Amino acid sequence: MKRTKEGVPICVKGYDFKVEKVTVDMKTGVPRTAIHYRNQHYEGCPLRSWCTTSKKRRSARISPQLEKYRIKWMRF
Repeated sequence: MKRTKEGVPICVKGYDFKVEKVTVDMKTGVPRTAIHYRNQHYEGCPLRSWCTTSKKRRSARISPQLEKYRIKWMRF
């Protein structure tokens, strides 16, 4: 999924996702933050099937900590 310079997801049509909520998971004893985004331009989009099969609006969840690891490993 494409993103803006700030890391916000962008849908196929070019619309930015909006932050819906931020959660912190403590299951492992180490806090893991997740940013939940929601696409507000979902209804009636002719390209909807490219993004999701969900009956609800398109959403994305990004963990900044995991993003750092992903970028680190992509450099190798």
